[in-house]
Amino acid sequence: MRVLKFNDRTTRIVLLIIFGAWGCAVGCSGGSQSAMLRVVNGIWGSPLNVTIGGASAGSVPYSSCVNGVCTALSGYVTVKSGGVNLVVEQEGSSTNIVPSQFQNLNLQPNTRNTIVFCPVGGTAIGAFLLQDDDTPAANSVKLRVANVSINVPNMPAWIVVSGTQPSGNPTIANVPFGSASTYMTFSPNTYDIWLVGFNCGLDSNCGDVTATLKGNQNVTVYLLYEGLASRPTILADN
Repeated sequence: MRVLKFNDRTTRIVLLIIFGAWGCAVGCSGGSQSAMLRVVNGIWGSPLNVTIGGASAGSVPYSSCVNGVCTALSGYVTVKSGGVNLVVEQEGSSTNIVPSQFQNLNLQPNTRNTIVFCPVGGTAIGAFLLQDDDTPAANSVKLRVANVSINVPNMPAWIVVSGTQPSGNPTIANVPFGSASTYMTFSPNTYDIWLVGFNCGLDSNCGDVTATLKGNQNVTVYLLYEGLASRPTILADN
């Protein structure tokens, strides 16, 4: 098992996607209700070309942020709710890798949503759709963890005040692959966030990395597949 934690001392942290603030430029029409959609590329080494509602949303890299936790990198596109066509192709391919149940996304009005593309076994690519909570808790932090790393069947997480060695039961119990925990509420502070991944245990050799979380902030911490290991990233949900 490998413990993955992250902050400014991390060597590399994955940046999954940044969509610009395009208003209702993608898949919307006058008078229609809208929702927000973010696409996360969890396919190691494979950029994705995204088309939403017939309009190109650009290329989504699987790349890295150096020396930082990407808390501000939460790019959403405004799309039509109640049904919008989604096409995602790996670079150099014309095959739509979106599973059939998500090719016409039926998103609830006035919601924020994240769809994560990742390996699901062998050469197969799958997708998981999560509804994000953008309603803050007054003067508090809301945090959840999502396991989208195929080599980690169940992922526990320890969230402790920075400098505290995790011990005992995890803060968030095992999160199965392809799912996310519920949001938990924390006081604003600087935290060490440990995701138990692949190839390492809970010991100091795994490094001590932190994230400073502020009041009225909602975040999701993702564990992603990367070859023989796993890699975390954190994105703001509001």
